[in-house]
Amino acid sequence: MFKEEETQESIHDTYVIFKTEKEEEEETQEPIHEPVPEGPEANGEMSQPHCQSNRTQGKKRRKKDPTVFGDEVERELVQQLKTWIESCRTRLGKITESRSGQAALKLTDRDKWIKQMFGFLEEHIVRCPTRQSAKFPDATTSTATTAAQDGVLSSSDEWQDTPAPTSEASSTGVQQEGGLEQEDVLIARVLACTQQDEALRQKVSVIQTKSTQEEARQKLFSYMAVEAREVHPALWDNYVSDAMALLHRYKAKSREMAQRRAQQQPHPPAPH
Repeated sequence: MFKEEETQESIHDTYVIFKTEKEEEEETQEPIHEPVPEGPEANGEMSQPHCQSNRTQGKKRRKKDPTVFGDEVERELVQQLKTWIESCRTRLGKITESRSGQAALKLTDRDKWIKQMFGFLEEHIVRCPTRQSAKFPDATTSTATTAAQDGVLSSSDEWQDTPAPTSEASSTGVQQEGGLEQEDVLIARVLACTQQDEALRQKVSVIQTKSTQEEARQKLFSYMAVEAREVHPALWDNYVSDAMALLHRYKAKSREMAQRRAQQQPHPPAPH
């Protein structure tokens, strides 16, 4: 009996000590205060400025980095312009040359405008030869094949003695000849386009050379104008006369060089 009472008292003392230490730890910790919502947020609603922040977020990003938005717009415009030009070119190819057996197309106002503005592309459009489909053969080929089959079915003896005539070999030969002619035409067109491109390159190079020389002259004149300010007024007339004499001398040399080049160039033969 004495041992049981002693055990219960020790358990009670241990519980009291543990409880006291735990209360001291809770008292030393600082209380955590949660913010109390005020205004419309207390009822579960969001304020109007907070709702509009998501709407204006994209605009703020564009204002911070306008170059990204500008690049996207430029790429879209370039793609739209490319698509429009390709559609006009395709329409020009359809209205300038119709397929055999088709009626003449009635040009709309848009077709007339395309033909007027993009008509210079007719020379550069290379048309690929049309290929005959095995599923839909020509009328002549199908007629000849049908007649041959009728002749074969009408007489079994003739079918055994002589083979039925077919037009595949002749049609193949005609197609090969037509294909060769079309290839020659395409090659001639490609060569003509190449020559035109070469002439255009030469013109561009001459224009670039002239623009470079003009830019060099402008720079020299600007430099001379700045340096001429240091010339004394009493010596200005002498400076002008010397500068003009130097200019006339180099102009005379330039004329002599042009005459020599004209004499060195071969003259075309006289017509017989």
